[in-house]
Amino acid sequence: MKKILIIFLLLLISGCSSDEVVYTNKVNLNDLIIMDREIDDIKFTNTSVIYDRGISTFRVTLKSDKLKHIDEINVIFKNKNGSDIVTLKGLINKDIKEEDLVITSDIDLTEAYNLEYKW
Repeated sequence: MKKILIIFLLLLISGCSSDEVVYTNKVNLNDLIIMDREIDDIKFTNTSVIYDRGISTFRVTLKSDKLKHIDEINVIFKNKNGSDIVTLKGLINKDIKEEDLVITSDIDLTEAYNLEYKW
């Protein structure tokens, strides 16, 4: 019984390291980022930007009633002044009917104010 208590205490103490890095998820809830858009017969819906463990993940669903071939989409994130923060390139290279696009970056994009799509 004494051995079990000692092992338990050692595990408890070793698991409480002060060098542990704590990550918190951040989400961009800005209406200009997450709003649905329609550009050239393509609908952009279900947009999200989540920053977790040093990585921003941008997700959007593209839908088109007319098949439209797209090779790549540039997603340009902007700050409140309208200046570019970063341009992320999403490779698609096929006809769009309904497609989920996911792009990652090591830049925290949760404070981005607006975005533009170009292809």
